Amino acid sequence: MFANGVRFEVGKSDPAKDWPFIQPGTTDASAGSRERPQQIVFDLDQQLNGVYALRVDLVDVHSSAPPRMSISINDISQSFRLRPGVSDASLSDPANAREQIVAMYVRGQDLKVGENTVTLTLSRGSWVLYDCISFGRCAQPPKAVENLELCPKFLFKRGRDGLKQFVAASVDLFVGRDRVRAELVSRKGWRVEREFTDVPAGRSELEIEVPEVTEPQKAHLKVSVGKEVLEADGLIVPQKKWRIYYAVEPPRHRLHWPAGPHRPDPHRQPHPRPHVVPQPGLVEPSSRRTPGPSRYTNCAAAQGKSRVCAAHATHTRQLHRREP
Repeated sequence: MFANGVRFEVGKSDPAKDWPFIQPGTTDASAGSRERPQQIVFDLDQQLNGVYALRVDLVDVHSSAPPRMSISINDISQSFRLRPGVSDASLSDPANAREQIVAMYVRGQDLKVGENTVTLTLSRGSWVLYDCISFGRCAQPPKAVENLELCPKFLFKRGRDGLKQFVAASVDLFVGRDRVRAELVSRKGWRVEREFTDVPAGRSELEIEVPEVTEPQKAHLKVSVGKEVLEADGLIVPQKKWRIYYAVEPPRHRLHWPAGPHRPDPHRQPHPRPHVVPQPGLVEPSSRRTPGPSRYTNCAAAQGKSRVCAAHATHTRQLHRREP
């Protein structure tokens, strides 16, 4: 169904037949693991003024692979990182869902007389379930910043003053801002302030480094955009540390040098295939070599380090050999 895409024409299409309740994402193999944009088309017979809101009310979102939703209205686009849902149970019973609303604002002059197109695209994740999509004029101008929430992250960074943990301030911006200021205060007494530049419109996650926590800590988050200030309370929880190994497999074949110019045969070029195997615990880089044209490189890297320790087969050039 909907193999040719979705194009819903307001006033002509039937919501019960022409709009799917689920939109798959790029990680859904059953839907081809690709983007499947869905369009809504509406006509205007006169130029509009004021500010208008497109509200996308979602029943639920995939719990472990929430996608990024891109919304475009004509030539204006915004991207929203969706929050995780509850579970796959919402596919059959909406009572087990976690609702969330995405709102995009546009000015009346950005719309045009004649045909206007809204496009919804999912990337970097799995499905969403739709409830209602509405478009109308705002009774009052929207706030510069809305929907503030403190979100956990699994990233760490090791610096001179010890291990730092990341948290994110999830926030919706009406328009892009040159500067956004965030302040996070823990009930344990520490305070972190950070200024972000060139923050785009839409939903963004502002990453903040905080001291590593070993037990849940209540914190107060404040985000300032110009003269507007939005505040929210949240909980910072300990995160599990991971050890990641990057292994470079040995080539399946030896390289062959042709007679004459020193060029390796492209048809016999080895194709190492890296594997990533997460292991719990803190990390230190290590490596192991084997003689001959084969080499295994074992690199452990902490996610969130300022410089990820990536291992490379530095002696690859030495693998080019003449056949006897």
